[in-house]
Amino acid sequence: MNIIFKQLIITDIKEEVSKKIVFESKRNLLSSANGKGKSTIMKSLYHSLGANADFDGNIDKKSMIFDLIIEYGSIEYRVIRFVDQYLIFKNNALDMTCERGNISHLAEYYKNEFGMYVYLEDKKERLSIAPPAYSFIPYYLDQDRSWKKEQFPFDNMGQYEKTARNDLYFYHLSIYNDEYNAVKLRYKSQQLECKRLSVQHEQAISTYLQLKKDLSVEGVCVNEKEIELLIEDISAEINSKLDIFNKTKKELYSLENEQAECLCQIKNLSEVLKALDSQKKIPSSQVQCPSCGMIFEIDIEKEVKELYNKLFLQSRKEFYLLHSEKIDVQIQEKQKELNACVDEINQLESKLQQEHANYDLYTKRKAADSIFKDLRIKIGEIGSLLSQADNEAKRLKNILNESEIKTTEIKDEFRKRYIHNLTQLNVKKFNSNKIKAFEKLAIGGSQYVRSTLAFFYSFLELKKQFNKGKFQCPLVIDSPREGEQDDMNSRKIIEFIFNKYDGDEQLIVASVNGDKFIDDVEDENEIHIIRLENDDNQVMTEYGYQENLNDINWVKSYLGIH
Repeated sequence: MNIIFKQLIITDIKEEVSKKIVFESKRNLLSSANGKGKSTIMKSLYHSLGANADFDGNIDKKSMIFDLIIEYGSIEYRVIRFVDQYLIFKNNALDMTCERGNISHLAEYYKNEFGMYVYLEDKKERLSIAPPAYSFIPYYLDQDRSWKKEQFPFDNMGQYEKTARNDLYFYHLSIYNDEYNAVKLRYKSQQLECKRLSVQHEQAISTYLQLKKDLSVEGVCVNEKEIELLIEDISAEINSKLDIFNKTKKELYSLENEQAECLCQIKNLSEVLKALDSQKKIPSSQVQCPSCGMIFEIDIEKEVKELYNKLFLQSRKEFYLLHSEKIDVQIQEKQKELNACVDEINQLESKLQQEHANYDLYTKRKAADSIFKDLRIKIGEIGSLLSQADNEAKRLKNILNESEIKTTEIKDEFRKRYIHNLTQLNVKKFNSNKIKAFEKLAIGGSQYVRSTLAFFYSFLELKKQFNKGKFQCPLVIDSPREGEQDDMNSRKIIEFIFNKYDGDEQLIVASVNGDKFIDDVEDENEIHIIRLENDDNQVMTEYGYQENLNDINWVKSYLGIH
């Protein structure tokens, strides 16, 4: 389901001025001359929901009440924000209050009501639900931040490292979710448990060995039962190492078989690709695909199909090459483990022989039987727990690795879409090798605005492919013609924004005299145009305050403002 912004009221209770804006559920365009307050209105939308907008000096946020009505399915919500205090009404009944400094409570509410949430690791690597702003970042382009080098449109975004912040996009694509978080937290917990058990195991073994040393005296009768137990211990350890050796050898064999299969696939794919490349090309007329925008020859349908096959085969070949490299690393690691295991077995066998040779050196052990027995039991129990914890950690790591493979595919797809959208927006000079997943490409001059827009829509296209049903927030785009765009590029930008719209989300765009550039927009008559005709720098007025007085007094009564 979609979240729809229905009505916004912004009020300065100190100056007693106010403004109400009503939006349609589909396409909206705020149009006016400069200085009429378009950006104030646009900033107020997601600011009302808990993101911190960067208002100019004319707005005193400490005296502002933001009152936003949204629709989600058949339910109407009314979100009130006053400084850092929030009230949320659900179908006209108060449903949630959020006091100052408890922004995570608001984030949890959005998760439960709308399924919108992002979990990120802070600078101490603690995973927790992120503030609501991280749920809105991909759907808002701010006039003062987005069209410049900054990646994020809101204030107070520094609590997470850059690499962690970029993880938010994978939550919006549903690659990361509650299940992923649970596995990640469990994996970290298992790592700590393995470390704890490993320390205990080493300490128990050290105590055992030290007691053996302390209770060994030459020239005293040997306790034959003790030496038999000792030999059994060493033999049992050798058998345990042999089990590990056989298991590792089996895993190595499996990896080698998998590697052989990869190499076979690579060889077969290379031969097919070579065969496709050798086919003769027949010149003919060209036509553009209406779905993906690629150019095809109109009378060589077979070649078009072969081209798609070639792209698919090349992608599969790259996948097997990458997988082959990963397997090769794993094979080397397993071989090292195998060699280490052989060394350990040799050492234990040598030790066993030495114990037999030094039979006459074991003494004074009869009184310590129970101690050694308890220690052996303890060592065995801890070792068993350590093995179980280690196996569980490996299992969880494999699950996480599967998600990482998916993120790699998505990053590649994002880069392809970014390049395509840059071209559509008439951005001609850029280095495609510098494009990184979910990072804006820095381009100078007026092209930077179009680069940002291409970035924005590249992600939205990915979202429609991988996660169309969740995080359906309104697209809010403020001043997309920044950067001294000429009329030709201004028209191209406006047409790009509105023609990309497919009816799934609400779209709200603000642009100086934007209605002048929508002549060639598809279904332009269906765009709800909101014209601001107030005095310069006075989007809120005393007249608006009187007009909205009933709403203002109602909100103030719940906030306890007199």
